[in-house]
Amino acid sequence: MRLQFASATTGPNIRFRAILYFTVPLMLSVNGFQCPFNEPKQAHGYTQINRNGFGYIENLVDMNDYPWGLQYFQPDGSDTGHIYCSTGNGIDDQVLYQIGQLRLPIPPLRPGEVRRYRPDIGDRAWESSLDIRDFEKGPAFETTGFRSLKVYKPDGMPTYLYAGSLSADTALWRSATGEPGDWEKVWSYGDRGSIRAVAVHNGLLYFAVLPGGEIGNGAPGQVWAHDGVDTWPIVEDGFGDPTNGGVWTMAPFNGYLYVSLANIVKGFEVWKMEGKGDKAGPPVRVLNHGGSWRGNYAAATTCVFQDHIYFGTQILGGVNTSGEGPVLRGCDLVRLDKDDNMEIVIGPDSISGIPSGFGKPQNAYVWSMGVYKNQLYVGTWDQTSIIQYAVDEFPQSIEQLLAFLSTDFGIPGFDGQKRAIGNFAAGVTGPKREPTYLSEQLDMGGDVYRTRDGVAWDAVFTDGLGNPYNYGARIMLAHDGNFYIGMANLYEGLEIWKKDAATADDAIGE
Repeated sequence: MRLQFASATTGPNIRFRAILYFTVPLMLSVNGFQCPFNEPKQAHGYTQINRNGFGYIENLVDMNDYPWGLQYFQPDGSDTGHIYCSTGNGIDDQVLYQIGQLRLPIPPLRPGEVRRYRPDIGDRAWESSLDIRDFEKGPAFETTGFRSLKVYKPDGMPTYLYAGSLSADTALWRSATGEPGDWEKVWSYGDRGSIRAVAVHNGLLYFAVLPGGEIGNGAPGQVWAHDGVDTWPIVEDGFGDPTNGGVWTMAPFNGYLYVSLANIVKGFEVWKMEGKGDKAGPPVRVLNHGGSWRGNYAAATTCVFQDHIYFGTQILGGVNTSGEGPVLRGCDLVRLDKDDNMEIVIGPDSISGIPSGFGKPQNAYVWSMGVYKNQLYVGTWDQTSIIQYAVDEFPQSIEQLLAFLSTDFGIPGFDGQKRAIGNFAAGVTGPKREPTYLSEQLDMGGDVYRTRDGVAWDAVFTDGLGNPYNYGARIMLAHDGNFYIGMANLYEGLEIWKKDAATADDAIGE
């Protein structure tokens, strides 16, 4: 488990933490050491296939918190392919540093990486494929994660695995082999940001740059195209609306590229673009006002399932600052058919009858979606552990977080929420409550649900796969009859779980 501190702002704790950032990398020479308590785990028919954070020392040094990308890649001419995972590193410390809760002489920037699953060389072995240390010098690394992975074969060129970075100079990286060190940077933005949304459509690789990175709404909304050699902008102005923020997700559907933009004033929007033939023409807005509710400022995930494209919403920062409804409000799920008619799937007046957050207000994000065995799987971010940690460690942080959101996002309604936030914080303060206690009260840990039609839903699990520290199902991948789920875990390091094809038809939640 990662070392925790009672306070990160003053006194000997912060001095020790500063020493940790500068000295622990020296321990890389003993990276064969593993935490003795990290044995293989099974839950709900899934098996964990990595050690937390890719190993005790690796996680202590690199802080592998989030599995941001998960892709299968087989190089041209090779008989073997691998599952690749890209990481988000030191997420909690970056946020704490930016809101003034972590005082260090330099920002706590840990190096991002891409790893690949190698069960042939060791138990739960994940080999480093792209290590940013090969290209940058720390301790203040410019690249702190690879926000996306996508396989793309340009016309007349090899098949590549592409990785989009979160960095001081946002970049696209690629490899034709996936071999360690065999990566090249093929394009860079020239400023800080991240590449979160990536899709292959009509023979091109499309991606979106979120200027500023992960903190901020990512304005202005941008869409770029890449053909293997050249890269050029398609949209640079949020489709002409200055209130539109960045593009958070995209996917091809019905001959178009559908893109979702954050909008903190009016609710997220969806536009379709880049059609060909009889579908050619300028971009068209097909959804606005947050779909089911204006306070849905962003849709962070999308997935095509049967004859619909689904969009999962996100309550930015996990706190409803719209001035409408409760402070804690769950995420929604909406879908469009091929005629762009919208239905609310999860949320108010939904076709499923299930309220926002799948009935749990602490489910603030639809964080992942995937299709497996003709069913749509949906994963959530459960913010319970973050709320309790913030209240326990930094009692003033609830209001500080809202102030930060108000300043950085410009979210309206903050002033009117101060009293409600105070009442909420007062309700959970008092004797420290461990996650094991809260998990019994609130089903703490990320959830996964599945459906065959969008109407009837079943819970696959609601407990973070048996670990309340697994606070979100961050990424999903179906491959070769198996199903993989990457769990975000700030406390112990990310986890990757596998559902074997042989057990894929077992009962839900067994």
